Amino acid sequence: MAQGVGYSLENMTRSATSFCYLQNIPSAPEGVSLVSGQYPDDDPLKLFAPPDGTDSRIVKVTVSGMQGEPESLENDSQDVYIEIFAKDTNSANGDIYKHIIYFCQGNQSNPDDYEQAIIKNNLNYQGYNLGGQGQGTHEVLVTGKLTYEAGQVVFDGNAKRTAEISFINDQNDFFKSVLEIANNKIKNKTYDNFGSDTRRGYSSTRYSGSDVSSIRFIEGGMKDDNFQVVTEYRDSYYAAALDNNEFNGDLNSVNLNTDPFYEGQTSIDTSILTTFDCAAEPDVAISMDFNNQVLQEFVAECENHSVSNMNFCNDNSEVQQAQQQYENVCGGPN
Repeated sequence: MAQGVGYSLENMTRSATSFCYLQNIPSAPEGVSLVSGQYPDDDPLKLFAPPDGTDSRIVKVTVSGMQGEPESLENDSQDVYIEIFAKDTNSANGDIYKHIIYFCQGNQSNPDDYEQAIIKNNLNYQGYNLGGQGQGTHEVLVTGKLTYEAGQVVFDGNAKRTAEISFINDQNDFFKSVLEIANNKIKNKTYDNFGSDTRRGYSSTRYSGSDVSSIRFIEGGMKDDNFQVVTEYRDSYYAAALDNNEFNGDLNSVNLNTDPFYEGQTSIDTSILTTFDCAAEPDVAISMDFNNQVLQEFVAECENHSVSNMNFCNDNSEVQQAQQQYENVCGGPN
């Protein structure tokens, strides 16, 4: 039930990781050095704050020593360009804050990946990510509402969040998803085609937990082209819940044959990536060396926002055991 949800959440949390680094980099005790330019008012803490006027600030961060990265950054470096939009530009567009981040490595002229984040005056949030993922291309649009908590801006857990996700590989196989989170409930439409296998699916699940590491699915329903099931967690196992009117109603509200979401293949336009210059001259350039143990420990919390390669069903022994016990419950004793 949670497999498509897990994929969607993995992409949704990317902007949280970036925001965490932007907050922590300027105050890092070691491992961060000024390469060129000057900090605003000679204050590193103002590096990623919106500048006055209408001119954006371009910051280039050269990252090295990222052990275990797919780009093999432990033996190479990556240039991360960050554009911080200015106060007057933000004001004219009804924004509090806006940044664009793009990632360059080696002799690239243009990046393979970029992110954009916007916080509106009413604290509505929009995050966007576009780029390569293995031998394919992905696109993610996240919307939500923010609030202030302990002096920081965080997602408002009482407001609806949505994500629109698309992926296409080199063989034109595709996956797309529309996900909505509200009131401790996740509703997720998925449509994928890999080789000769096409699958349309919809799920509605209730969860507990305060973040992606503590999330647990309590009850819900799922259907695709071949079956429909409603289940709930009972102390130590998942059991069929045929009479659960709430989730039967959720499933019946979406028609896989007539809903416009399930019509046609997804498409992704990557032409915008050619507008970003991997040789751009920054206003400020800094370096981050992750071979520095102090820096690693200082920014470790940022990686906690990432759920890369997380499998909600198999990574937790308690959930895995509950899955394996379903047969005795639903099928009865042999």
